[in-house]
Amino acid sequence: MDIDFREGIFHFCWAVCEDGYNDMHGRRWSEGFKFLEPKSTRFKYYNPEKEFPDLLFNFLKTELSYEGIREFTEQFGALGISADWDTGELLDSGVGKRVFSPTIGQNIASFIELHKRISSAMAAIKLRNEAIKQNNESKAQKAQSQISLAFSSSINPRLTLGIDTDNVEDIKFCILPASLSDYIEVLVTRELAGGFEWRKCANPKCDVTFPIAIGRGALVKRGVGTKRKETCGKSACKKALTRLRQKQKKEAQDGKS
Repeated sequence: MDIDFREGIFHFCWAVCEDGYNDMHGRRWSEGFKFLEPKSTRFKYYNPEKEFPDLLFNFLKTELSYEGIREFTEQFGALGISADWDTGELLDSGVGKRVFSPTIGQNIASFIELHKRISSAMAAIKLRNEAIKQNNESKAQKAQSQISLAFSSSINPRLTLGIDTDNVEDIKFCILPASLSDYIEVLVTRELAGGFEWRKCANPKCDVTFPIAIGRGALVKRGVGTKRKETCGKSACKKALTRLRQKQKKEAQDGKS
């Protein structure tokens, strides 16, 4: 069976309590506060991608304080990771059921932990992009190693397959992040892709790799060429590729005769 996906594979909605959030049991940070709970059961759902395309950067600039985290939560909702209501600690398998829901409140420890992981990954991506602009291959490769480490150890969004019912006459599948925290991690993976991929120089004797745009056009501001680019740009590599293509063409013609 062919699976027909909606345009823009990801489809995600989340909710925020319309009446705001209280610190758990009325305790403040200095008194052992670890959790923000919804003030009511009235929740408003929204589409982060359409309504807040810069949500990732709003998350990154959030001050890791009581007021900062509360302000983010009241605008975008809780991250959606369950926690023990008495201790504020994350629930793991064997301790309790992990629930991904906007209605369970905001675990402060999980917010800070996610913020650190996302900040580290984004810092490595920024270094990689700067290296590309500078055409600094060694710096870019080093940054790429840092990115690989960050993603293998800490950026693992939980995704599931859902059904987009916006058009009941044309049902399509979509990818659903499990929670707001997972959606934020998805946004980081998009930043990682950056609209380009890496290619090795077509000259067999050259080990240089360079970025090319995934789409049809070039990403001029990032110094990224189009898919038509086959060599690293050195004149020697261009000549070597020309000779290689001529040799391949001659061999193909000789094979037909």
